[in-house]
Amino acid sequence: MKPELDRLVDMIVESLSGDAQDFYNREFSFFDEVTSISGKLKPFIKASKPEKKAKIDEEMAKIKVDPGVYLPSNPDGVVVDINRKSGRPLQSHAKVRPSLPACSRPRA
Repeated sequence: MKPELDRLVDMIVESLSGDAQDFYNREFSFFDEVTSISGKLKPFIKASKPEKKAKIDEEMAKIKVDPGVYLPSNPDGVVVDINRKSGRPLQSHAKVRPSLPACSRPRA
């Protein structure tokens, strides 16, 4: 099933142009930056919370918030900025994930 879905997504993305393509690129670039923080924290899985927090702050400082991007947890809002010093590590048994505090406003 996944190969078929991947093929369908590729077809949709390839059909985008102009503003739609620009929005897709901005949104997924932003979302990839946010989600990649988790992978960058893997070497810190056994580190102390302050060490994890410092790494999250370092990675969050690199994130660029482009106009019009949103987080899937709030698709009706537009991310205006992220609070780059308020990230905190959330740990499960297998992953270290950051909590990403974002400032958003309703879509116009």
